[in-house]
Amino acid sequence: MIRILTMESQRSIRIEADTLDHYDFSRQDLAWTLFDETDLTGTRFTQANLEMANFTRARLTRCDFTQAMLKNADFTDSELVDCHFEGADLTRAKFLRTRLINCTGLQQTD
Repeated sequence: MIRILTMESQRSIRIEADTLDHYDFSRQDLAWTLFDETDLTGTRFTQANLEMANFTRARLTRCDFTQAMLKNADFTDSELVDCHFEGADLTRAKFLRTRLINCTGLQQTD
């Protein structure tokens, strides 16, 4: 079951689900969304707006972030395996203590 909660005190959305595997969020506006501690195996974020999105402690395997807007996104303590970031805007994205395995297109800019 997926619960989508709008945080009243901020402009963020929290998606509560243990897993969102193989979801297609392509071209969606997901700015400020909280995906923390979620299994996102096979999820597509192609051309999605993920500015300020929080992926802290998330598990991301075979995810597609091609041409996604990831400005200031936070991947702290996450694991990313076989993910694609070609053409994604990673300006000021945080990858602190993030495990990156076979990911392509990661070119962080400041």
